[in-house]
Amino acid sequence: MSSPAPADEVAWPILSASDMSDMATFGVERAVADGELLFATGEPSDEFFVVLDGEVEIVGQDGEQEVVLADYGPGGFVGELSLLTGQRRFVTGRVKRAGRVLVVEQAEFRRLMSVRPALAETIFRALMARREILRSGAGAQAIRIMMHVADRDALGADVAL
Repeated sequence: MSSPAPADEVAWPILSASDMSDMATFGVERAVADGELLFATGEPSDEFFVVLDGEVEIVGQDGEQEVVLADYGPGGFVGELSLLTGQRRFVTGRVKRAGRVLVVEQAEFRRLMSVRPALAETIFRALMARREILRSGAGAQAIRIMMHVADRDALGADVAL
């Protein structure tokens, strides 16, 4: 896995084989092809993804230019931010290299977060670190966040509308 801050194990943790095995009971394994979209900017959030094989990239827009914000290999996970905040997706998740992902639907994600406290802590800590990177890091310029005024507290009151 590589990312804008590869040394940041909190924002971009790699789940162990044991963690991925524990998560398997909460989701469905799915084969994915090069270029396939897991989710797109503006879509409602109802799935969490764990990369089992292959590679997934997260992309945003900087004007007309697409910007790769992060790459996830086996053991990486994406989709927690929007699932936990309830907001629509503000980045796109795309398969960079064909493989397999574990797809966890929202209800099962909530169950996972309540019955697997160690995994929940890893996911929640990643959420908080990624949220901060999206608000103030290099990726902030590549993401145009559109939300209702009442939702702005989910990312912080200083988000421009």
